[in-house]
Amino acid sequence: DGEGLAIAPADLAARLGNSAQGLASSLRQTGTATMDPPWWTDLPAISVPALVVAGQTDGKFAALGHRLVQAIGTNSHFVTVPGTGHAAHLQDPLAFAALVRAFAVTLS
Repeated sequence: DGEGLAIAPADLAARLGNSAQGLASSLRQTGTATMDPPWWTDLPAISVPALVVAGQTDGKFAALGHRLVQAIGTNSHFVTVPGTGHAAHLQDPLAFAALVRAFAVTLS
């Protein structure tokens, strides 16, 4: 969820202009679930270090993050951004950046 994020009036107006049919079509064609079947078996081929990040209160994507790390293997690492939900990078950009920086340091 985007809890704690302010929505600009122009953004809200644009979102309210979307039709239910258009939103449903967007989710069917480009939603997260559309990536599921073809990619999971390829994840073990990722040989570079990988950081997987989710918001602490985003149960769905935290579970997917754990699944990603399990599929990729020992060169991957899962972390959560404390006190954030689905938009962790926007809800607490400093904490998110600190996690990415800490991971980058391990690559040196």
